[in-house]
Amino acid sequence: MKVFGYVGQAESQSSPSELSEVTIVADADELRQIAGFLVDSANAMELHGEAFGHEHLSDAERTFGSSRVYVIVARPS
Repeated sequence: MKVFGYVGQAESQSSPSELSEVTIVADADELRQIAGFLVDSANAMELHGEAFGHEHLSDAERTFGSSRVYVIVARPS
């Protein structure tokens, strides 16, 4: 597993940087929503195999639609 991200505004960077640590500050309900999204993404990845591209948390959980944090799950290449 690898984790990538942007520091500050993504528009000012050409590509995300590989991160060594991720800190999630969220309440219990948000963590459950994120956990459910990760499980659903893993199931979709297994179901679709090579055809799986990526999933956005904000598409799966509308409560994250206005968040300034973007969580994306992608299949390893």
